This record gives sequence, structure tokens and C-alpha cells, in this order.
Amino acid sequence: MMVKLQQVHSFASRPDKQSGFSCEAWYEPDTSPVIQVLDPEGQPASAARVTLYCREQAKPGEAAVSPSYRLIGSEETDRSGRVHVSGGLPLNLADIMVVVQGVFHPLFTAESCPFVYRSPFQGSGLLTLHGAGAVPVKLGCTDNRGELLAAATYYATVTDDQGAAIAPGLVLSEMGQSGITAYLEPGAYHLFAYSRAESGTYFQAKWSVPINGACAQTFDGRTAGKVTLAADTAADGILNGRMYLYNQGTEQTLGRSGEVLVGRELYVSAGEYSCWMDVEVKDPEGGENWIYIFENTADRITVQADASCEVKAGKKLSLDYYKPDHALLETYVKKLGIRYVPEEDPTCVNKAYGVFYTKQRFVDAYGNALVGMYRGSIAPGAAKPSKRGYYFGNLHANFMVTRLSDGRVVYNSRDKGDLPGLRQFFRLAFWSVARPVVRPDKYRLDLTLDHNPLAGGPIEASILNTVYAAPSPDLVREQAAGRCALTSETVGSLNAAMTGS
Repeated sequence: MMVKLQQVHSFASRPDKQSGFSCEAWYEPDTSPVIQVLDPEGQPASAARVTLYCREQAKPGEAAVSPSYRLIGSEETDRSGRVHVSGGLPLNLADIMVVVQGVFHPLFTAESCPFVYRSPFQGSGLLTLHGAGAVPVKLGCTDNRGELLAAATYYATVTDDQGAAIAPGLVLSEMGQSGITAYLEPGAYHLFAYSRAESGTYFQAKWSVPINGACAQTFDGRTAGKVTLAADTAADGILNGRMYLYNQGTEQTLGRSGEVLVGRELYVSAGEYSCWMDVEVKDPEGGENWIYIFENTADRITVQADASCEVKAGKKLSLDYYKPDHALLETYVKKLGIRYVPEEDPTCVNKAYGVFYTKQRFVDAYGNALVGMYRGSIAPGAAKPSKRGYYFGNLHANFMVTRLSDGRVVYNSRDKGDLPGLRQFFRLAFWSVARPVVRPDKYRLDLTLDHNPLAGGPIEASILNTVYAAPSPDLVREQAAGRCALTSETVGSLNAAMTGS
């Protein structure tokens, strides 16, 4: 059976960072190396997962980079415990690490045990990974009263001698076991435990744990910090809420399967976390309730061991800012191969640039940014975010562009229905100034968030946007070379030259 390069999808525990990536390779060996995997008792390990990682190196002339590893390929062993390594490999084989994850049934035991090996790669012949040095590590997880949790999922991240993650978030057990014994080859590991129990939801981490011999690693819930979503109460019409915490630990574990750390109360290891919040608000007119999705844009939440931490959200909604985004415009223009010339008047834009960007932010009373809205409920039994997609809702801010000279609407997001991409208008907006219908003129860019309970009415703001055009390609090239300053004094003459007025 061959090790094949494959596309690997990674679903982050942070709702808006779901993505995919693929592998690359450069070298085809003359002979196909074979990896033989034996379990810790010396028997061929069938269906063990063999994964090759390559250590990233700085390119010539570049500064040294922090250690990191890239997936090359992955395959399961056959019935004899073997895989044939085929396909492209990096030229420097010394940079390749082999990580093996499997399951075996120790003699005189009823339950199976996971095992994890690591080894440098050799380019030819037979590489036997037998795990003779693998040691039993007992993993358990307790709640905040010190009682063993009945069901937990355990993860391990294999690290190198500098603490860099080689193989992140290997699942040692699925949810359902109170404790397990894993056979790990000596070295350093990040260890994690995740449990959803009646007593609470727990996510606990142990970083850079040295495994040198048989040992027990218990995740003590009594040292976990308690994080509570303290959304304002019914006095403000807020009925329910839930929050999502994420950091490097959740990304290495839950995020790899699209799972999210969610709840009204969460028990987590001390550290820093980012946070998203869903807040359910009663409709004052008796209709469906309103769900607001907020992101904590302030400093990350710092959780202390054996301490409580409150996250606040809701109360009221307002527009924090709405203004031109020339940084984003500059990035776009440079991709066109045109040198960006800053405007003296930030509301002016050259038609040759193609687009005009704005940036905006709606915030609650605590500075959390609004990133989604919909009507419904998050009461127990309501739909939860799926593992492969977070629902940001179908309500969004509306963006409309009107030409002032004749009142013609040249863009209106309301005409687009409830397309998922329209939620971008909570953060940014852009419109095409390159379209033929857009002539040099003044335009009003209206941003509107319709009436909703937290706002107490519609939220409206406008920007006056002047579109002008260079009269000839020669002038465009001069502008791109920086020989023509685009100031408010030149706008009038450029538009006059373009329109003949």
C-alpha cells in the first residue's frame, strides 16, 4: 500500500477560520522505502496511521524561521503492518519525521490502548518502528470537585526538542471513556482533555510534558478557571446566550475536526483565549427572537487557575466607526500593478483603481463587534453550529450607493437577497467604480442596519465619495510612477477633461 500525497482539510475551532490546505513534494526516490510498524508487544500493527512531516527551513537569504513542520503524506499500514513510501519527497531526507499512531490490545486486558511513535526518516530499505521504548501513560480528567469525569476525549501533540509541534492533536480516544492508558515513545508532548458532562464542559491542557517513563497524567478540574457568559439579564430583554472559546490548544485539537468549545459556562486551563458570543434577545413585538453574534475584539480573555472570569455581551448596539479604508485599497491596487498614490481627500478615488473600500464596526455596550444576526432561538434543543460550518445568520447591514447628480442607485445590497457573503458589511464594504455606469461624479455611500431590539431603531451613516478619472493612459502611468500628485486641486480638472465640461 502506498503513501499518497493528499489534500487535507482543517476546520478551525474558531468559527470564521475554516480552510483547507494541500501537500507538495519534489523528489521521487529510486527505491521505495518500507516502514514496518510493530505494536508495543512486537506484533505487526495493521491499520496504524503512518504520517510523514517535513521540517520547514528558511530559504537562502531569508532570516531564520521558528521551527515548524509541514505534512507530506499519510497512509495506513496493511495487514502485515507495512507501508511502502512512494511519491515525491523533499530532497533533504534528514528534515523528515515519521509519526505513527495506532491501537493494540495488550495481553490480559479487555480494552485496547493507543500508541504513538516518532522517528527520523531513512531514505531506503526497511525502517522498523517497534515501540520497544514506548511507556504506558495513564490519562484521566476530573471535574471542579475532584471527581473523575465519566467521559472525555484525550489528545496528544508530538513535539520536537525545541517544543515545535510535529504532529498536532492526535486523537487518543473518542468521547466516552473516563480514563485511558496510552503507550507513548519518550519525548515531549502537549496533552489535552475535553469533556462535555452534566457537571460542565471542560477543556484542559498540559504543555510540553516530558514523557520519560511510565506515569500518570491527570487533568485536575479543581485548578481549571471558570468562564461564564454574563449576558445582561431579562431586564434588557436578553433571554439566553452561549460563548465559544478558542486558543492554540483548541486549534490543535477540536479545530482539526471542526468541533467548537461552546457553552454558557466553561472550565478551562489557565491561559489566554479569544471569544465569540451568541446572545438571544426577546422581540419586543412578540415575534421571533433575535440572535446577535459578537466577537471579542478587545484584549484576549485571561483565565486564571481556580478562579472565575465573566464575559459580558449585549445591552445595546451602536456604530463604532464608518470610514474609507485606504489600506485595503492600496493592497488591491498594488495587485493590479499600479502604484498607489495617497489621496489628500480620503473620500476621493481614481476610477482607474477599480474599487473603493470602507471599513465599519458595530459594537455592543462592551466593545464586542457584531459579526452576524438572525431570528430564532438558542434555547436547549435548538440547532447548534455544525462541525463543518458556523451559521452567521441571514441578517446583515445594508450598503447602498447613490449618484447625487441624478439620484440613480448604482448598487444596493438589498437586491442581493441573503447571500452568506453579505455579512461582510458588518466589517467592510466595497463598490466597483470601474463599471461603465459609474461616471466621474459625487456618490453617497449609505450604511444601514435596520431596526432591531439592541439598537432600539435603525442605525444609519453615510460617506460622500468623489469618483474621478485620469484623462489618458499616459497620465495614469505618470500617477503610477509618482510623478503626478492626486490632490483635491487636480480632481476638478481631471473630471472636466474626462467629461468635456
